Amino acid sequence: MIPRDDDLARFAADGTPELPHADRDGWVDRDGARIRFASYGSGAPVVLLHGGLGHSGNWFHQLAALRDSGRQVVLIDSRGHGRSTRDGRPYAYAAMADDVLAVMDMLGITRAALVGWSDGAVIALDLARRFPARAAGVFFFACNVDPTGTKAIDERNPLLGRCFSRHMKDYARLSATPNGFAAFADAVGAMQRSQPNYSAADLAAIRTPVTIVHAEHDEFIERAHADYLARTIPGARFVFLPDVSHFAPLQRPDEFNAAILDFLRAVDRPSAYVLGHTATEHDRLARQAARLAPHTERMLRDAGIRPGLRVLDVGSGVGDVALLAARLVGPSGSVVGVDRDNAALDRARARAADAGFKHVRFVASELGDFDDADGVDAVIGRFVLQFTPDPIPLLRRLVRLVRPGGLVAFHEANWATLLAQCVRLPLRRVCAQLVHDAIARGGAHTNMEQMLWRGYRDIGLTSIGLTLETPIGDDLETRRWLFDLFCTVQPRFYDLGLSGAAVGDLPTLAARLDAELDAHHALAACLGLVGAWGRTPGTS
Repeated sequence: MIPRDDDLARFAADGTPELPHADRDGWVDRDGARIRFASYGSGAPVVLLHGGLGHSGNWFHQLAALRDSGRQVVLIDSRGHGRSTRDGRPYAYAAMADDVLAVMDMLGITRAALVGWSDGAVIALDLARRFPARAAGVFFFACNVDPTGTKAIDERNPLLGRCFSRHMKDYARLSATPNGFAAFADAVGAMQRSQPNYSAADLAAIRTPVTIVHAEHDEFIERAHADYLARTIPGARFVFLPDVSHFAPLQRPDEFNAAILDFLRAVDRPSAYVLGHTATEHDRLARQAARLAPHTERMLRDAGIRPGLRVLDVGSGVGDVALLAARLVGPSGSVVGVDRDNAALDRARARAADAGFKHVRFVASELGDFDDADGVDAVIGRFVLQFTPDPIPLLRRLVRLVRPGGLVAFHEANWATLLAQCVRLPLRRVCAQLVHDAIARGGAHTNMEQMLWRGYRDIGLTSIGLTLETPIGDDLETRRWLFDLFCTVQPRFYDLGLSGAAVGDLPTLAARLDAELDAHHALAACLGLVGAWGRTPGTS
C-alpha cells in the first residue's frame, strides 16, 4: 500500500521519488522543442500525461502498478515542462498532442491508451479527437474543455500553495532554464485561460472510448462540467473519486491506480475481434468473399502471385483467400492457411477437399507464433492486419518467413471511401458510421493505406505497389452487404458504448436501406479495399 498524502505535506517537502531507470529513454526533437520521454515494461502501451507546471515524475506512484499489470508505460515531459524544452511561441494543447504522437512514433507505438491529468487530459483528448486511430482510449481526469467548466480559485487553499511551491522547486532542478519559472507559469496560464474551447458538436464527434474522472473536492473543475462531458461524448463512462481533490494521484495513489486499471481493462475488453466467430458470421464472410474475390484476385496477380509459388495466407478464416491463392499457384505450388479459429479452419479444410485441392493445408496458430523452417515465397492476407493491435510489428515477424525477393501482399480496409459514397444517403450513412465506430472501438484500424505504405518502407520492402478500390453495384449482395455487417456488430453496441436507436426498427432496416437506394437512384457500395504489395530484399 502506498502511503496517503491528503494534505500534500509530503509532496511539498520532498516531491516524488526519482523515477527508476527506464528500459528506454531519450529525446524527440519536434517543432522547436526537445521532448523528454521514458518507457518502462512491455505489453499494451499506456501513455501518462502530467498536468500543467508539473513533470512526468509526478506519476511516480502510478508507474509500478501499471508496469506490473503487464503494460508498456510511457512517461513524457510536456514541452517546456520538466526536462523538455520549448521555443518562444505561445503554448498550445494541439502542439503538445503532436509532441506525444512524435514520441509514440519514435517508440514504434501505433495505438496507445492515454491517461491525462489536468492539462494532460486535454492533450490526450485533443490527440484522440484528431487522430482516433492512435488512441485506444482516454482517461480524462480533472480538466475542462471550455471556460464554463472552471471554478473560481480559492487562493487561501493551502494545497494550492504547497503544490505550486513544489512545482517551482522541481522546475529549478530539472529545466534547462532553471531561473525561468515565472515566465513559464505565465505562458502556461495564458494557454489555460484561452484553451481549450470545444463545442458540444466537437465532443459529440469523438469516436474514441473516453472515461471522465472527477474528484469530489477538485479545486479547479466543476462537477457539472464533468457530468456534461460524460453526457456529450458518445459512450463516455463517468468515474467519481470521493474524498480527494485535483491532486488525487498524489493524495491516494492506490485508489487512483485502481481507477486507471479499471479504465485499461475496459479498453482491453472490446479489443476482441468484434465480428465474432459464429457460424452465421462464417456464412456472411463467405458471401462477402464471393463479392470481393475478383478484386483480391486482381491484386494478387498484380503483386506477382503465379504458378509454382509456396504461399502463406494469414488470418485464413474459412479459407477464401487461401483457396483463391491455390487456384493461382496451381498444383505445382502450395498454400498454408493460418488462423486461430479452429471452427473456421474445419470449414476451410472441407471446402479445400470439395474443390479437390491437395496442395492446401490449414494450421491453427496465433499469427505471430506461426513458424516455417523452409520459408515461403509469399505471405498474403485480407482484412487481417487491421484487426491486430500493432500491424507493423506483426508484419515484420511474418516477413522474416519470406525468402529473399519474395512477395508480401495484403488487402486491408479503407472506410473513408465507403462513408463518402453514403454522404447523400442518410440512413446508409448512419449504419456505415455505426459499424465503423464499433470496429474502431474494438481496436481495429479503419484506414490502412498510410500505415501499410509507411510500414512496408520501414520494413525494407521494395517495388511497393498500392491500389484503392471500392466495389459498387446494384446487385443483391452489394446492396445487402452493409445490412449484413450491421447485423453482425449490432449486438456489441452496448459493450462498445454505442446506440443503434438512430436506425430505427431492425426487422425493417434492410427494406428501408433498399428503398433509400431506389429513391435516390443510387448504387450501393462495399468497404474500400487497400491493396498493398512489395518484395523482400534480395533475389529469389
